[in-house]
Amino acid sequence: MLPRAILLLALVVVCSATSCFKSIGIAVTPNPTLDADSAAQRTFALAAHVSEQLGLMPYTDPELKNTFSSCFIRKFTENKSEQSIVLCGKTKDREVHFLLYQTWATSVTPHTDSVRGALLDSLRTQFGEHSARECKWRYERDPRQSGCPLLSATASR
Repeated sequence: MLPRAILLLALVVVCSATSCFKSIGIAVTPNPTLDADSAAQRTFALAAHVSEQLGLMPYTDPELKNTFSSCFIRKFTENKSEQSIVLCGKTKDREVHFLLYQTWATSVTPHTDSVRGALLDSLRTQFGEHSARECKWRYERDPRQSGCPLLSATASR
């Protein structure tokens, strides 16, 4: 299973470099007074609600199951090519990280941007203005370690 995940990660890295898709990372850092598990459950429930409102459906892929807790997808046709918006989330330390990407896009399209905006707005409303941030997703050899830089790492730069 891990070799498949590594191959998928390699595809993601190659596609990132060659514009197979555009990705956006979103990290949620709950208030330290909240229970981490409870905050994560609320975060995933909110992401599911936003996804459903915007036409994304739950998506299960055995290759992503070891890396992400939940994924959602919306397929559509644009310029005569089938494209997909995919939103996947996972916990990493005390944070919840989301990877949002659109396949076969050379730039972030209005479809993807609407998902990004709605998710960020909802997360900030639920957890506070500074609790949700956009980030550049970092791909690691071990896909379980991939994600947004931790808040303490971004603050020290």
